[in-house]
Amino acid sequence: MAQGFGPSARVRRLGAAFRLTIATGSMFAILAFVHVASAAASADILILDSTVTGGSSSVEATQGLTADVVTPAQWSSMTTAQFAAYRAVVLGDPSCVEDPSPVAAAVANQSVWGPAITGRVVILGTDPVFHKGTAGAVTLISAGLHFAASLPGRTGLYVSLSCYYHAAGAGTPVPLLDPLGSFTVEGQAGCPNAAHIVGTVPFLSSLTDADLSGWGCSTHEGFDAWPSSFQVFAINTDQPSSFVAPDGTTGIPYIVTREGVARPVLDHFTCYDAKGALLHHRHPVLLRDQFEREWVVLGQPTSLCNPASTLQMKAVHPRAHLTCYRIRDAKRDPNGGDDARRTVVVTNEFGKQRLIVTRALALCLPSSKSLTHRNPGPPPRHLDHFKCYAASGHPLHPKGMVVLDEFGKRRMIVEQPVELCNPVSKNHGRILHPRAHLVCYAARPRTFIGRTVTVRHQFGRERLGVGAFSMYCVPSHKRLILPDLTVAIPHTRIPVSCTGTPVKCTTTVKFTISNVGAAPVAAGTSFDVLLEADPNLSVSKTVAITIPASGLPPGGSLPMQAVALPPGASCFDPDCTVQATVDSGHVVPESNEANNTDTFTEVG
Repeated sequence: MAQGFGPSARVRRLGAAFRLTIATGSMFAILAFVHVASAAASADILILDSTVTGGSSSVEATQGLTADVVTPAQWSSMTTAQFAAYRAVVLGDPSCVEDPSPVAAAVANQSVWGPAITGRVVILGTDPVFHKGTAGAVTLISAGLHFAASLPGRTGLYVSLSCYYHAAGAGTPVPLLDPLGSFTVEGQAGCPNAAHIVGTVPFLSSLTDADLSGWGCSTHEGFDAWPSSFQVFAINTDQPSSFVAPDGTTGIPYIVTREGVARPVLDHFTCYDAKGALLHHRHPVLLRDQFEREWVVLGQPTSLCNPASTLQMKAVHPRAHLTCYRIRDAKRDPNGGDDARRTVVVTNEFGKQRLIVTRALALCLPSSKSLTHRNPGPPPRHLDHFKCYAASGHPLHPKGMVVLDEFGKRRMIVEQPVELCNPVSKNHGRILHPRAHLVCYAARPRTFIGRTVTVRHQFGRERLGVGAFSMYCVPSHKRLILPDLTVAIPHTRIPVSCTGTPVKCTTTVKFTISNVGAAPVAAGTSFDVLLEADPNLSVSKTVAITIPASGLPPGGSLPMQAVALPPGASCFDPDCTVQATVDSGHVVPESNEANNTDTFTEVG
């Protein structure tokens, strides 16, 4: 492209058939491997149609890798497991489009496809399809695609930013890339042309400076910030920059790469009903997680959970099992732990889901396992303990899965969530991976295993009878939904009355308390509000507030209150400032603890 670009570069949105064949016949075949075994067998890469020109005949789809090209609607309906079935996901160049609308579908469901990207990543701040008449541009596309698809067992990502941010100012965020970390770019409206390669990575190493230079406009976006896990592969030396490459050259980075993410810290688990004797250890155990601090006594075993391999990912820690025991509160409730209802949002390979979490059910201990009477060896040290709670939410659309564990290959249907397992500190121990949770789903058929195994954990060795398959547990991220108390002082005249000799003045503070969070404040909850007034906010009073029987729902407010502060000097000196702080004692857990204060000054 010579100088600039025009409307003729707009992408042609040609829908391509989504070649995901759903099998018919038996119940499991109907589920298709709904999770895309068929897609994995039919193509190497997945391309979002709105980001390329020509659909299945686009430059990106014809570089020696078989391709499935899907419409934005089809992309939006896919699961994490479906994205993870491909060797690489491709967001190409729709021939120099001037705004990021072609990637709108990918931005909208980034929480779904983002977790699938575990392989190599290449991001281009240029529009190689527009310059496909230049041999180097097609070479870059081909090399980038093969790089992204080259890590066995992982799903990579190829992204062209086309001309989306050609005119953007410095420090412009790129929402599309949020699943990979924080990126900002600046547009290259001057069309720099002198590209220089400063990195060496597989497949891209065949490229030369000449391949990337002299396109008429070789660079459209330069990166001014990127995650530390990414490396700069190419810069454009026509553009002044503070970036200094290892060879001493300076220029704006415009091609960055990532080799692949670290191995996951938590496997998937297949859980089976288990029976055995009570633990020899009968002393209370102190558990502390994000929900509560509780002394518990362990009872009989409930489940044995095996690390499982899926079609997309092999188990990373195949010898690290979980043995789960029923727990009861050692001090209060003989039937279990706290019955408080909590609302959480979890994100995993099945997407995002809201769960209602209630009482504690079990403590799962990291365990080694032997299928015989032999000593199974020491228990794993890299795996956290987990405290599991009863959970409920909307059932999934039935998900067909194929998994492999120590008891063999299993075809199953995953349905509604039944448990949420938090990593937990036991007896003041350290939580290794505080963000790695498990959501367990009911699964069928409940095939009976009928095995006897030996497990070993920190409380000793146990013989367990393993019964029917019951749950499939998936690594998940969790966000706790909490209330958020705020206080507002009306911006009207502040009542001040002065009497007596010497004169004493009383300032009245009016305020309204609201809940701007996503969860209610329970009826009967009590907290303090600290009220202060001039001079120097030295006159203060703390009042107690109790939530009425109706509770304080999200978006709700309590009636306005007016509280007279203790007598003192006149608040107007010459101006009067009053301040209110809700929940000043930090009694109520909130989603935002930084918005609890309001201040108003009336000019005297």
